[in-house]
Amino acid sequence: MKQEQADRLKAPFPAEDVQWRAGATNREGAKALAMAYIDARAVMDRLDEVVGPMNWADTYNEWKGNAVKAGIGIRNEEGWVWKFDGADDTNFEATKGGFSDAFKRAAVKWGIGRYLYQLPTVWVACQKSGNTVRLSTTPKLPQWALPAGTTQRTPTPQAQEPTIPQSTPSNGDGSQALQWDSYWDKYQRAQGMVVPFPKHKELTLAQIDLKDRGYIVWLTSDAFDPKGRPEHIGLKNASIYFRACRKFREARAEKATEAVAEHVREQGPLPL
Repeated sequence: MKQEQADRLKAPFPAEDVQWRAGATNREGAKALAMAYIDARAVMDRLDEVVGPMNWADTYNEWKGNAVKAGIGIRNEEGWVWKFDGADDTNFEATKGGFSDAFKRAAVKWGIGRYLYQLPTVWVACQKSGNTVRLSTTPKLPQWALPAGTTQRTPTPQAQEPTIPQSTPSNGDGSQALQWDSYWDKYQRAQGMVVPFPKHKELTLAQIDLKDRGYIVWLTSDAFDPKGRPEHIGLKNASIYFRACRKFREARAEKATEAVAEHVREQGPLPL
């Protein structure tokens, strides 16, 4: 693949192709973290446009019983190059959702939509309907997250879809419980966060965790960035989510849930 093609794969999408859903809500339930994503069709269109429909392919396999592993291959002069990632089945249309999420994560390995992980934290007004939270408006993307020479129109009311079911809306004492669905989504996003430092350069947190778990611990500590530099905040918070949610996934232990819940109670929701 030529460098020009690699750059085009990584390029920002037009604002109309970027969709938003609600993440964690504040204690009052009036605002929610706005989480940007692209759908699988946008990824397919990007691949068709950059490498051509006959020069890419995808494959899927069942993974660990309730998950899907997807691979995206791109053909170049030397043959096919494949990159893989996986996703759990979703609560809604489990098989279809798992395929779509795994496909999009494999696309991130090629750089497609990876910039969305670097967007600043945005809280917007939201509306609750039963256990469902909807964003009331569409956030405005920063100029660097738009194609060159384009602008985004004034944010408009958010469409009714997509939404995130909030499975634990109350602690029983009037306060809001930890929204595990949204924190779990951040864990899944954090897996694809790429580390820019020499020791594990260009590896994702998920890849590093398989070979050097202590490095993830270091990324969550003050020793990693004692000065709190803005360019490191996203990586540090992603590592915190990754550690806490991985513990929950591995052990299904209440301690991991409480660790995140305590942090949220004391310091507010972590940005990512």
